[in-house]
Amino acid sequence: MKKIVGILAVAAMATSMFAADVSAKVKLTGNIFNYDGDVSAMKLNNHASHNWEPDMSLSTSTDVAGAKIDFKTMNEWGSGEGETSTNWNIWFKPMDMLKVNIGSVDVALNKETIDWSSITSVASEGGYGVEVNTNGIFFGAYLDMGWGNYWFVKDTVAKTSAKFAYSADFGTISAMFVMKDKDNLEVGAGFANSSFVDGLSFFVDAKFVKAASNQVAIDAFAAFSKDALTVKGYVNPTIDLDGADPALKIKARVDYRLDACNIFAIVLDDDILGKGDLKIKPGVSGSVGICGWETRVEVTAPLNGGDVSVAVPVEFTVNF
Repeated sequence: MKKIVGILAVAAMATSMFAADVSAKVKLTGNIFNYDGDVSAMKLNNHASHNWEPDMSLSTSTDVAGAKIDFKTMNEWGSGEGETSTNWNIWFKPMDMLKVNIGSVDVALNKETIDWSSITSVASEGGYGVEVNTNGIFFGAYLDMGWGNYWFVKDTVAKTSAKFAYSADFGTISAMFVMKDKDNLEVGAGFANSSFVDGLSFFVDAKFVKAASNQVAIDAFAAFSKDALTVKGYVNPTIDLDGADPALKIKARVDYRLDACNIFAIVLDDDILGKGDLKIKPGVSGSVGICGWETRVEVTAPLNGGDVSVAVPVEFTVNF
């Protein structure tokens, strides 16, 4: 009995000392109904995780240092085969205004919150980063080479990025530079605000891309919340300076929160000018205890004249 009490005491002391947070998730997805020329029903999948939603996260931190590991699996249902990967990050602060990041890097100019995209960002599984943050001024520089690679080898330099931002009462002005190689670079700038109008937040970004084809892109996002209602919209036009057809990505989402559930509708099109696939997704989500659930109707209408498909996916998630 004394040994058990001692073990529990040591575990409690270790948890207190390292401030460790451990989270995990079980997620199952499936299709109740699907029509794409043929009718099918009652399909079940296991969850293939992504960078933005790993299967498990382990983290620990103090005021001056911390670490995080994300575990992700991308298994094919029933195959027993699949890829398992991890994101590792260690950070520390030699002084209050200076932060050093080692490992995974995830920095963006601005991100919309419909499905979390950005026209200019840095997302690496392995790199070095240094950030200075003081009096509303932020500057970060990042070397993004991935695991097991050198940033500089002979005359070759891996992806190099930098971000600057200034925040004040009027909002946040930011700029970002990403050089993938000498013939592939991006320069972007943006403005974000959440104080002009009560319940309204928005940003507008623009970037220039020098690559195989030179491009100018703009993205604009706005979200408005009032009581139980939230409305979000996003547009992303891209102009090819070398003469290719322009593109226009659109996204919109409306949520209305009830006591028992959340009713929502989503509209997406990756290129409405190029007659891409228009996707309409009305649905409902909620929870029973620690189990979250969501179901929706997904209508995909190809604007190029292809066949319309209809699906009724379902998701169940338990976080612990």
